[in-house]
Amino acid sequence: MTDRGESPIEGPEPAPVGPLEVPVALTTSRSVQGLGALVGVVLGGGAALAASTGHHFSSLEQILAIIVFGVFGALAGWAVAVDIVEHRLPNRLTYPLIPAAAVSLIVLSLILGEPRRISVALFSGLLAGGVFFVAALVTPSGIGMGDAKFAVTTTMLAGWWSPVSAVWAIFNAFWMAGIFVLIAYAARRVNARTAIPFGPFLFAGMALAIFWNMSASPFSW
Repeated sequence: MTDRGESPIEGPEPAPVGPLEVPVALTTSRSVQGLGALVGVVLGGGAALAASTGHHFSSLEQILAIIVFGVFGALAGWAVAVDIVEHRLPNRLTYPLIPAAAVSLIVLSLILGEPRRISVALFSGLLAGGVFFVAALVTPSGIGMGDAKFAVTTTMLAGWWSPVSAVWAIFNAFWMAGIFVLIAYAARRVNARTAIPFGPFLFAGMALAIFWNMSASPFSW
């Protein structure tokens, strides 16, 4: 897991950019980006379907939740596809996701008449972002700034369902990444210096945490 900030792993070194500037162009093929978005729709929308069923949403509320989480699933899946190929989570993908997710969750909460979800979601995202930001500063060769920004969105989305889901989203990401690294290392596909993209595990951890809301269990409430 390396810093996946603003430069691709191949090609000439790009000119330095500020934190709010658009980074260099993506090198990931459109087909791979599209596949990532498609997988993201399925995971995000499917998890929302399971969770909204567990929360006993009405049909309309369930449709709205599936739409919101399906859309952000597609955007997150797009970012994950880029991370897998280029080992970076670019600002052009991670920065817009944060305010867009926050506004969408606020609107969805007000439509559902559950404003309490707003504070939990926003606090979850800010807390996760802060923890990952510090981790990126302390261990830049492990957690990247792109991971920190992406964690704000994924944890915010999970936290909208419950604070426990936000915790599970982060925990899931690390145990999934740990198992992947152990298997890959045992198969001699990676070594101690191999860069492992963390974005896929953040997204998968979020989807699994939300999916667990389909039943009232310690994993969801």
